[in-house]
Amino acid sequence: MNLTDKARRGSWEAMETLFDGTKTSVMHLCRVLLASQQAAQIAAPRIYRSLWEQVLSGRITDEEAFSQAAVNKAVTFCKTTVGKKDTKAFRIPANRNFVQGVGEGDRFVLRGDPWELVVANLPPLQRFLYTLPVLCGYTQAQLARLFHTNEETVRLALEAEPTNLKRICTAISQRTGQPVSLDAEEFHRVLESKRVGAEVPPSVDTTILTTIRALCVPIQAKLRRKRKRAAAVAGTVLVLACLTTGIALAAVLGGEEETASESSAASTDSTASEDSTASTDSTVSQDSTAGEEEESQASDAA
Repeated sequence: MNLTDKARRGSWEAMETLFDGTKTSVMHLCRVLLASQQAAQIAAPRIYRSLWEQVLSGRITDEEAFSQAAVNKAVTFCKTTVGKKDTKAFRIPANRNFVQGVGEGDRFVLRGDPWELVVANLPPLQRFLYTLPVLCGYTQAQLARLFHTNEETVRLALEAEPTNLKRICTAISQRTGQPVSLDAEEFHRVLESKRVGAEVPPSVDTTILTTIRALCVPIQAKLRRKRKRAAAVAGTVLVLACLTTGIALAAVLGGEEETASESSAASTDSTASEDSTASTDSTVSQDSTAGEEEESQASDAA
């Protein structure tokens, strides 16, 4: 029985293990895609609530499927969240020019590490396109399906990544007076390394673990009721089996006693018959002897 099987039987230990094995990746992915730690803290519990529903319904059947579903759920949730805030967030630029407008404008995030500054200041579409291959292994075909476009458009977007990172770093340096530099290779390396030690705030842990307990308690109670019913049925079957066995045994013993009684009666009848026959024979013999004696006396008198 694997962890998802145990989870369906109300094991919060199994659910906690599934959560512990994926929470840092999910939290980091949400933080990057939403460009906000606070938004990621709101997203994570909702994502796991949806995952538990899939586990309990049997749509997720093993740990590997759970890990993949966690990634897919996080991506879908973040994309939906961003799209609700800005309906044009994932619109393909005119002429597929993925450089135009990047590093321009007045709204800039200027606090954080270089990789955080790049993530926060990238347009949403480019942020998803540049980070999903690194954090989730998305191919160009998968990216094209996700954003309802074609692989050629995705290729053009990915080719613009080095230029866009340079434009953002230059804009930040000009606004802060501090040199900021981060090329695409370094950006990918940092993204990957930060996933391992991603922080999961205690509030997120507490919320998700509370949800786990709330889901498991009624499942365990239901299983206890089923076990009690099964035990009651088993007890009834055992009693009936004992009664049936007792009745059968009594019938067998009764049959043996009847047979023995009949045998005894037959023996008695046989003995009585023999005694009667012997008595009759003796009487006949005595009568015959008496007759012979009388004939002899009569003969002597003559």
